[in-house]
Amino acid sequence: MRLILFLSIISLTGCSAPVAVLNDALLGYAQSAESGYGFDKYLTGEALDSAIQTQELLDELGLISMGQAKFNELELVGKTSAKACMDLRAITVVDSSGLLADLPPRANQLAVLIQFQDIGDQLFITSLEVKGAKC
Repeated sequence: MRLILFLSIISLTGCSAPVAVLNDALLGYAQSAESGYGFDKYLTGEALDSAIQTQELLDELGLISMGQAKFNELELVGKTSAKACMDLRAITVVDSSGLLADLPPRANQLAVLIQFQDIGDQLFITSLEVKGAKC
C-alpha cells in the first residue's frame, strides 16, 4: 500500500513540474507581448516568427497593445504539448494618441494548443495554435 501511495505521489510530482515550467514560459511570453520585445527568451520556431510579425504589424500601424494575456486551465496532453484557455480580457489596443483602436470584435477567451520543447535547460514554446473554440 505504501509503495502505491509513493508511486502516486512521484507520478503527480513529475507531471506538475512541466506544467509549472510551461506556465512560467507562458507568463514570460505574455510579459514580452505587452512590452513588445524579448520574445526570444520564451519562444522559438513558428511561435517566435508569429510573435515578431504581429509586433511588426502593430508598430507599422502605430498601435500599442496594453495588458497581458492569461493562460488558465493549463493541462498537458502529450509529452511536448498542452492545452489551455487563453484569456484576452485584460488586453486593450490603443493608437498613438492613446485612443482605443478601431478593431473588429474578438473573443475574449479562446482554447489554445501549445507545443513546447526543452532546449538546453529551458523550456521554449514552439507553437501556440488558437483552436477557435471558446473556453
